[in-house]
Amino acid sequence: MIAPEANQKIGTLQVLRAAKNRRGAVVVSCLCKCGKVVESLWSTVVSGHRRSCGCRYQNSGFIHGLSKSRSHRSWVGIKRRCNYKSSKDYERYGGRGITICDRWKAFENFYADMGNPPSDLHTLDRIDNDGNYEPGNCRWATKGEQALNRERRVVVTINGVSKRIHEWSKESGIPENTIRFRLRKGVSHDEAVWSKVGSLRPKKYKKQLRRMREGD
Repeated sequence: MIAPEANQKIGTLQVLRAAKNRRGAVVVSCLCKCGKVVESLWSTVVSGHRRSCGCRYQNSGFIHGLSKSRSHRSWVGIKRRCNYKSSKDYERYGGRGITICDRWKAFENFYADMGNPPSDLHTLDRIDNDGNYEPGNCRWATKGEQALNRERRVVVTINGVSKRIHEWSKESGIPENTIRFRLRKGVSHDEAVWSKVGSLRPKKYKKQLRRMREGD
């Protein structure tokens, strides 16, 4: 966890001093923008669960009451894997430069943009895997939709030209699912993209291809 520093600002709070309580937990005294001094556990402040003395929500009329919701847990999760080196997922996110946009550092903004997931099967997904957590690059998606999104990002190289599957599909006229299926079976990039449908061992794969097409 990041250690508190004097004058550090989080939300409308500015850290004045820090000390440990009898249990060894760090407690910070903070000056709120409204002028009130408040004490709180540092873990509560740095996690974003407390961003004011309370006036921020009272003045704005916004009391989210969503601390146990899936949208709030998702928000806490992206902050953890992007900001905290102690997170087991940090290397795949913050460790390679993935960040959270300034707007989403406040939960109410994240919630205003994303709302609740449509179902228990939906989780937060970045459309561009190399992009940040920000409006326009995030959506609620099922595992199947996320897997398809990852496959769409696969780069296929033919004669020194690299394109994604959906781009090759438009150029060759071969359905995306057929190209993906062929690549999974170890077919060369050139054959996967340019061979006519049904020309590559059709008897063996005919049923599987039909099932994939019906699943679109």
